[in-house]
Amino acid sequence: MSPSKSEKEAREATEHLVELVHLQKRRFQLVAKDQGFTPQQAATISNLAPGETLPMSALADILMCDASNVTGIVDKLEARGLVRREQGEDRRVKVIRLTPEGEALRAAMRELLLEP
Repeated sequence: MSPSKSEKEAREATEHLVELVHLQKRRFQLVAKDQGFTPQQAATISNLAPGETLPMSALADILMCDASNVTGIVDKLEARGLVRREQGEDRRVKVIRLTPEGEALRAAMRELLLEP
């Protein structure tokens, strides 16, 4: 049985979406490189909402890496003055927050990524 017209259109739309995701991933990597970041460092900046904190364990889940790798990523961003490490409400949990410089960089990176 051959696919219906709507199934073909849905498949075509999905193919375009997958292509767009691949192109944006490549673009994200280029923006990261232009800013002097690894993709993981740029993803950290990108995933931190201005004015909010994120537990380092949650960041490890987002980045799909081991928590020990997050420590090195955050160390480098902290050294550049873009994030700061704080104690969470649960004193056993470390959270990270964007600094004003990190928020400005995040906004600039987003602008570059949103250019058509």
